[in-house]
This record gives sequence, C-alpha cells and structure tokens, in this order.
Amino acid sequence: MSESSSESNNVDERATSVEVSESTTAPLPAVIESVVFASGKPIALKRLASLVSASQKEVEEILDALQNEYASMQRGIRLVRSETTVQMVSAPENAAVVSVLYGKETQGALSDAASETLAIIAYRAPISRPEIEAIRGVNCVYILRNLQLRGLIQKASKQEGRLAAYEPTLELLKHLGISSVKELSTYEQLSQGLASVERGVQEQQSISE
Repeated sequence: MSESSSESNNVDERATSVEVSESTTAPLPAVIESVVFASGKPIALKRLASLVSASQKEVEEILDALQNEYASMQRGIRLVRSETTVQMVSAPENAAVVSVLYGKETQGALSDAASETLAIIAYRAPISRPEIEAIRGVNCVYILRNLQLRGLIQKASKQEGRLAAYEPTLELLKHLGISSVKELSTYEQLSQGLASVERGVQEQQSISE
C-alpha cells in the first residue's frame, strides 16, 4: 500500500470515529452528508466545518471522498463545489426524469404542509426560511420551491442584515380576491381561498399545455 493510500485511510478512519458534538456520535461523513442535503442550497465550507465541529481541511477531504463515491457507484446525487461552497444536486444524467418531476410539482392540489406554509407566509411576510421552519418544526426547502414554481410566493427584497425572506405574490392575492394581505382576517378565510388558488393554478397549467 502506498504512503498516500495509507494516509487517506487514516483520514477516513479518523473521520468516522470523530464525535461531532455532544448531540451526536454519528460518523462525520454521514453528518456532513446530512447537513449538505438539508441545506438545499450552496453552503459555505467554513459554515459547514463550524456546524460539524471539524476543520475545513478535514471537511474538504471528506467531500472529496463523497464525490468519488457518488461517481464510482453511479449514485443519483452529486456534490457541486466552488472554492468556498458546496451543494448537493441530482446527477446530470437524470436531468430528463427530474425535469418531469419539477413539472408535476406545479400541478394538483396543495398538500396540507404546503397550505400551512403558505398561510404562515401570507400572515407573517416577509419571513425567512429559518423562521418558517422554526414555526413548522420541519425542513421547508422543497415546499418553498414548490410554492415558488406555482407562482404563489416570491423572494422579498432583501434588507440589510436580514436573511432572504418570502412574501405572497400578486397572483396569490388575486386568487384570494384581496388586494393586500392586511385584508386577511382569519385563517379560515385563507383556507377557503386556497381552493380557488388550486383551481386557478390547474387551469393555467391546462391552458399552457
């Protein structure tokens, strides 16, 4: 075995035995993989290293190993990296299938989770993803993407010192029959309006097809 291979194995063994924090003793590569996946967008390597209580060099070595593993095993996911960030994405060879999924996400009725998220945004806008997730207690990356694809929410103008926030679109207000979110008085009113939103979105999809 070469010296470089031996060093690589030592890194892997050390990584898999590291206690990331007091809250988990999971293998470090698995924790890094989970964090990158849950982020749903590019995450800074420095931030990632801080979250998993490891050095940036160690994180980069593990990301290298994960990239090689995904490619060699023909996994359906890949890591896209810049000098300072990393993001988990679907494998490019599966783009045709994934694009069909994106199309279907804009059709059909809103799920209960999507309706709840939309209600939170309507009443609390502008509101950031972390704030929404704090209220709902779950990751909302894919729900927010779905609502954006449907044209029901949009990114609000970013204010200095604040995270990117979401707000209702004019399209949503139009479907609800109001001119401002201030006209919303009760959750029941919003819930009833959602049925109209769903019908309108489906009608637009039918016309575009």
